[in-house]
Amino acid sequence: MGNVMSRSCLPECSLCIPKRRRTGPSKEVEGETEPDEGVLDTAKIQGERDQDNTSPGTTSLVDKERRAPSSARTPANISSYLSSMASKEDDHRKEESLCNVGGTAGDNCSTSGFFYDPSDTLRLISSDIEIQPILRAPYKASILMDTIYKYLIEGKLGDLDAKILTTLSELSRIAGRLPSGMYIEPLVIDGLDRSVETGYSDIYKVVREGIPVAVKQGRFAIQEGEKHREERDARGMREALFLGCLRDCAFIVPFIGVFDTRPVDHWSLLNIVTSWQNNGSVSNWTKTKPRTLDEIRGMIVKIAMAMRDLHARGIAHNDIATRNVLLGVDGRIMLCDLGLASIISPGEPTPSITVNPVEDEEVELAKCFEGPQLDVIMFGALCYELLTGIYLDQRHLALIYGGGSLKHLEAIDKANDLRDIIGRCWTTSVLTSMADIVALLTPGN
Repeated sequence: MGNVMSRSCLPECSLCIPKRRRTGPSKEVEGETEPDEGVLDTAKIQGERDQDNTSPGTTSLVDKERRAPSSARTPANISSYLSSMASKEDDHRKEESLCNVGGTAGDNCSTSGFFYDPSDTLRLISSDIEIQPILRAPYKASILMDTIYKYLIEGKLGDLDAKILTTLSELSRIAGRLPSGMYIEPLVIDGLDRSVETGYSDIYKVVREGIPVAVKQGRFAIQEGEKHREERDARGMREALFLGCLRDCAFIVPFIGVFDTRPVDHWSLLNIVTSWQNNGSVSNWTKTKPRTLDEIRGMIVKIAMAMRDLHARGIAHNDIATRNVLLGVDGRIMLCDLGLASIISPGEPTPSITVNPVEDEEVELAKCFEGPQLDVIMFGALCYELLTGIYLDQRHLALIYGGGSLKHLEAIDKANDLRDIIGRCWTTSVLTSMADIVALLTPGN
């Protein structure tokens, strides 16, 4: 990917090389020695510490609280105060903290002189005004992004919500990369035959530490246009970010990490690594042998529950289909391919569309809107495919949804309750949620 750096190409930060960043060479400017940008101004910091009445020989504020004191714990002061907490007497302790991220240095995530603890992080996320200076600085954005992701996967930020997702997504865009905690050692895929081919990418089966994994790589062509490349890169970053944030969810394919490869100089491709599922997708499941109505009904219920839970986490899939639902060895289903996923904003009204079937024959549903209602419509198409064996693309769905014609339901000559649910998914006057659908599918629960 053009704007995603590999692990080895990440900016040098004190997480990886604290001593070089902190004791780098100084610059000679007209006879004066000017500190390098990466070297902390300890004299200035010591002056700020003196203003805080921290006298020599007493317990330092870092020792005492490992965060800013209560007088400074406002969003406006958190970043500036915590970034000045380093001095010569704290250097050794800081080096240990920087070299052992998430280790023994307490609940601190610190990089390059910036300190954030979980409560500070949540304060910054919740303050639209005070986070703006960070959003305007790529290096600071990288620091905060890494902090948020670290605490998120450690469970220190509470439940995943739209605000955290939105902030991470924006920080990732500004930093031009994904959180450092996502990157793993590159895997060799050169010379391997692709196992699965999708519209935007190829999937390879690779053995990592004795276990098969799936490596998803965006498809690359020398002659591809810049717009196509940007769309592919954005799709890959979005998918990786959502998979990383949902890595503890049983209904999402397990996420392992990402790495970059460079097919040509100056261009890189993002590779997303997830667990390999030998049973394949629900699309494969329907083709292996004829399925009974009870089996189909059970599968529909599982997928509906997964979609309901995904929406509860603040994410819409926007491309739910039998090919994007994997089957685990234990029979559970896992959603995959989150490249078109989007964040559901709290309180955001569900959009609706009106499509003229004659004038807008080639309209794509995804261009009309995205979000929970698109998932509901496409879930109806998924159910329709499982019951009839007929796949409906987004053009067909746009005509059905916009024109209000439900004649396709005539093809379902069994399971009246499922037919009625599909009809609700495709009816503009009835905005049905995935939670409503689960309730209809499981009336006794």
